[in-house]
Amino acid sequence: MRIIRWIFALIIGVLLVSFALYNSAVISVKVPVLSSKLEAPVFLVIFAALAAGVILGGLSSLFYRIKGIGRGNAERKRIKELEREVEVLKSEVKTIDSTLSHKSDY
Repeated sequence: MRIIRWIFALIIGVLLVSFALYNSAVISVKVPVLSSKLEAPVFLVIFAALAAGVILGGLSSLFYRIKGIGRGNAERKRIKELEREVEVLKSEVKTIDSTLSHKSDY
């Protein structure tokens, strides 16, 4: 399995390098925040956009998971409360059963 990962990584690396070589022309990019133009190769602009997308996607996924963890904690707390309630009710049933069995002995 490890060899397959290395082969896959090698293929991706070769594709990325060949993409970078074929798209090495310099372009101007206007960035509104900087209010100026940046000169960068096409592949660098594309890789930066992909990296920004991966980072934003990862952050949104992280926030979703954190929200799910909080919900899971609340559900686990509720389960423990219900389990305690079940134990109390079981003990009450045993008490009632023992009381009824003592009354039927008379």
